[in-house]
Amino acid sequence: MESSPFGYSLSSLVKTVDGGQMLSIYAVDNDRAVIATLDIHGWEREGGWICWLFVEDKWRRMGVAKTLLLYAEKLAKEASKPALALTVFTENAAARKLYESIGYVVCWTTEKDTIHMSKHL
Repeated sequence: MESSPFGYSLSSLVKTVDGGQMLSIYAVDNDRAVIATLDIHGWEREGGWICWLFVEDKWRRMGVAKTLLLYAEKLAKEASKPALALTVFTENAAARKLYESIGYVVCWTTEKDTIHMSKHL
């Protein structure tokens, strides 16, 4: 478990889901309550798809999401993954701004108001 100077720690595990592997990263506070999660599907493949990122309301705008994303990148690099990808809704400007601030770029958009982004590691 890796500690953060902001009152929470990070932990991760790889689990099998629908015949594939998923990496789950958890941020837990000092009372061991989960305050944020990030899931990456396709961990057994070359890259991975960030399919879930959630931070409890109380912990939002405190850098927790960014910390989870950077930790996911660290683990992906250690596992020799060349890239990570994700989808964000077009109306979620704050999330898109976060992703762009750490190097994710738009790959394509869909007619259903989603933007697909990726980052080469």
